[in-house]
Amino acid sequence: IDFKIKPVMFNDTRVKLQIWDTAGQERFHTLSTSYFRGAQGFVLVYDITNLDSFQSITSWMRDIHEKAGDEVDVILLGNKCDKESERVVPKQKGEKVS
Repeated sequence: IDFKIKPVMFNDTRVKLQIWDTAGQERFHTLSTSYFRGAQGFVLVYDITNLDSFQSITSWMRDIHEKAGDEVDVILLGNKCDKESERVVPKQKGEKVS
């Protein structure tokens, strides 16, 4: 897990931004869920050229809503957009999940 903390200003308030990069590895899935409570938002990233990475998003979203609640904000990002010719996850599929 790659973990970073950065203090940032948001609406004239100093907040602590914590970024946990698990690279989608299942071995970190249960560890990560213990930190979901108290989180105010999540960014989930999938690879548009890898269907498995997109399909794992469903599991992550379910866990986020179970552990952090339905009111938490989730941003879904499809990366590797520079490899459009290799896309296997249609844009509409990502939009539907978000």
